[in-house]
Amino acid sequence: MFRAEPVNIPAPTRFTRLLVVRITGHKPQAQTFVSALPITRQLSGCKSCQYPLSRVGTLRLSVSDMIEDVYNKRILQFAADVPRHERLIAPDGTATAISRLCGSKVTVDVKLGEEGRVSDFGQEVKACALGQASSSIMARHVIGSDLAELQSLRAQMQAMLKENGPPPGGKWADLEVLTPVRDFKARHASTLLTFDATVEAVEKALAHSSSRP
Repeated sequence: MFRAEPVNIPAPTRFTRLLVVRITGHKPQAQTFVSALPITRQLSGCKSCQYPLSRVGTLRLSVSDMIEDVYNKRILQFAADVPRHERLIAPDGTATAISRLCGSKVTVDVKLGEEGRVSDFGQEVKACALGQASSSIMARHVIGSDLAELQSLRAQMQAMLKENGPPPGGKWADLEVLTPVRDFKARHASTLLTFDATVEAVEKALAHSSSRP
């Protein structure tokens, strides 16, 4: 059986999050590798490792290998092009969601039209690439959605990331691109910010409209 132990040795990297682990097994020699992101995939044959690993074999794992899936080309494309990135004037509802883990912040403004459906949407996104990507997809498809649809969408995304559930379909099929994030628990909160903020903003808008005389 393999054993994983933290090793406090310097390693050159341009990333600030660094985990260096020594892997020891039946052979007397030890090998090391560097991870720039949290690792959650289980190493085959090692069910008791404190730090589950993502690959077996030579254990030679580069930083670029680690981030290739979660920061893939499509995610970066969405993150680089976030629609509706300006706040609305006199919105019907506004909400802000913040990740306490990384400090990412998403503020959403909505206006509602007939039957309580979103007729206009604006946002301010101060988040990592994953938070930007999910906000980008939200902004592309949110017009015409009602509260029930958005609540269901949030639940689907939570299940996809935390319970290995299937990605949303239909007009929200673009969210499948975020499936690799499920392997990086520390990135779940920032990815889900837009869903929390949008649901809360619509809830506030509905509450405000129902309180009008």
